[in-house]
Amino acid sequence: MALKVDSKTALVQNLKKLKKVTGLNNKEICALAADNGDHILHGNTVTNVLAGKDFQSKTIDAFAAAFNVSPGDMINPLGFNDEGKPIDKGEAFPMDAVETAIDCVLNICHLAGVEDRAWINATIKEAAHEYIQSGPDAAHGYVLTKLKGSNVN
Repeated sequence: MALKVDSKTALVQNLKKLKKVTGLNNKEICALAADNGDHILHGNTVTNVLAGKDFQSKTIDAFAAAFNVSPGDMINPLGFNDEGKPIDKGEAFPMDAVETAIDCVLNICHLAGVEDRAWINATIKEAAHEYIQSGPDAAHGYVLTKLKGSNVN
């Protein structure tokens, strides 16, 4: 089971990560969108997007201008690293994400008696992605949810 993230979810996750990494507030993001790309972005739009509300495609362009990345990067389901750089599909995950994912998956699989190596390998990658997007608790929760919804042994 591969991770399936729609563009709205990816934008929300990426915007949260970029705000955290850069320390920018909504007003500063709006100013950068105007300065870097001549985009009009309102603070309430930032708040609404972060709340998961619908947005127009031009909003993606405005956020991309504000953070100096491509619009595709803003909806990249792999997200951004701790330096605010987009994670490329072929790029290695940060070591803390990998270590947490491996420990989490192997411990849960040991307790549940799961020995399916293909399932374990895929789940480690997916858990590392969850860790990057939402932290270690989300990675752990993802593994438990995936295990409950599958018939592995």
